[in-house]
Amino acid sequence: MSNFNFLQKEFPHIFKEAVSAEKHTFTEPRFSAILSRTALEKALHWLYENDVDLEFPYDTKLAALLHHQNFKDILKPSMFR
Repeated sequence: MSNFNFLQKEFPHIFKEAVSAEKHTFTEPRFSAILSRTALEKALHWLYENDVDLEFPYDTKLAALLHHQNFKDILKPSMFR
């Protein structure tokens, strides 16, 4: 049983990364961190591709996507922190 089963049907590519990260949390924590970052990047790319309020910034690195003003505008300030 995984905490990410809700992703399996609609987002299999994100689900695979998240479950793998979860599986390696205690045995290989650095590998788990890399997989977690990859899952986050895939989720953000999906958001930018599918939300009409978001446009990809020129720089598409993770930090640029997270800190882009359009992205910050659609979140509650408490969620961004």
